[in-house]
Amino acid sequence: MIIINKKGDIAITLLVFMVLILCGATLLSFVYNSGKIQTEITSTRVLDSIYVKQIKIDFYINEAFQNVEYAGKTEFINKVEQEIAKYRDKSWGFSIDKEKVEEKNDKILIPINIKIKEETNAGKISSVFYSYNKTFEKIIEKTE
Repeated sequence: MIIINKKGDIAITLLVFMVLILCGATLLSFVYNSGKIQTEITSTRVLDSIYVKQIKIDFYINEAFQNVEYAGKTEFINKVEQEIAKYRDKSWGFSIDKEKVEEKNDKILIPINIKIKEETNAGKISSVFYSYNKTFEKIIEKTE
């Protein structure tokens, strides 16, 4: 005489179905999120290179500000853009939000958005993009 434990069979069947559902949900999650994962940069060489470029770009922009004489807000912005373009190469770009340029007392403040592209061959990463905003200022010498 064979005794069948029906309660044990149901529990094992439910366990198998739950494991299958969990595996399926995990696979769907990986497939759905695979394009949205950003890679962390662990190579300090790439980060150092970007930071060196950032310092160099800030220097070039400050140099451009010093080379341009103030002769009105709009003209100053246009001349600064032309002067910065002389220093720019293909690895970085900039944009000036002319709406946010401010003149305060004896100085002009110009916010600039700067984007840097660093080519690398660190594993699967072929290039790194870095963007930052910085406000540059120039003291306006008023002639009286």
